[in-house]
Amino acid sequence: MAQGWIGSAAARIPAARSTARRAAAAIVLAAAGLAGCVAVPVAGPPGPPLGPGPGPIDSPIYGGRPPVGPGCVAERARFALGERASGRVIDAAGRRSRASEVRIVRPGDFVTRDYRSDRLTLELDGRGRVAAVSCG
Repeated sequence: MAQGWIGSAAARIPAARSTARRAAAAIVLAAAGLAGCVAVPVAGPPGPPLGPGPGPIDSPIYGGRPPVGPGCVAERARFALGERASGRVIDAAGRRSRASEVRIVRPGDFVTRDYRSDRLTLELDGRGRVAAVSCG
């Protein structure tokens, strides 16, 4: 009798074992493939000691204040708080804050957590008005 799903229960056992082996092999291969995505530190001479990081971003999302970088001064863009985020307001906030880039964050938007001292972030409320101004 041929082994497989046709026939008695005794004939089905080898097919089930074969399926289990295939599943196990697929799991091992997937784990091996994902292991290639892990970052491995490279040994080398130690660099200079790192100072404190930039800190959290000044906004309701992050809840703190970063140091003011050379490229952006958030206090100069605080006039925009409560204003509708029109092109005129966004441009003026970017110019006054000396930012080289302005990022608009709407409710529910995903944002990167990288700190850029030359970027102004304007967070909007649900009505499209500027709710928070920060650099980073």
